[in-house]
Amino acid sequence: MGARQRSKVTHVERQELELFRDFYKEHYEGEIQTLARQYPNEGRSLYVEYGDLRQFDAELAERYLEVPDDVREIAEEALRTCDFPAEVSMSRGNVRLRGLPSSNRVTIRGTSHASDCVGSLVTVEGIVESVSNVSGVVTEAAFDCQ
Repeated sequence: MGARQRSKVTHVERQELELFRDFYKEHYEGEIQTLARQYPNEGRSLYVEYGDLRQFDAELAERYLEVPDDVREIAEEALRTCDFPAEVSMSRGNVRLRGLPSSNRVTIRGTSHASDCVGSLVTVEGIVESVSNVSGVVTEAAFDCQ
C-alpha cells in the first residue's frame, strides 16, 4: 500500500481500510469534498482529530499511535479511494492526525528520552530558534578492498 506497495494486503489492513472509509463518510465527508475542490494547488492534506478517530474506533486509534507509518498508509489509501468528481485524483493526498493525547506529547527542551520516541507518533512542543542542514555521521563502516 502507498509508498511501500505491498503485494499482499492482510485481512487486518482490509478491515482497517474499510473502517477508515466508514469513518470518513461519517465524520469527514464535508472536509473531503472541500479538499477535493482545493486539491492539489490549495491543499493536499485531510486533518483528522485523534479524538474523533478514538470515539469512532478506539482500537484503530491506538494502533495509529503504535504503528503510525503503516496505519497512515492505510488511512491515505482510504482517502484516495473516496468518491470524488471524475476529474479529481487524490493520488498524493495526505492524512494528518492532530490532537494527540497528552501522553504522546514531548517537549524539545531537556528531552533525554528522545530515543524512546523513535517509531512512535508524538506531538512535539517547543520554539524553533534556528534551522540548519542535518548531515549524517558514519558510526560504523566496512570496506572490502579488491
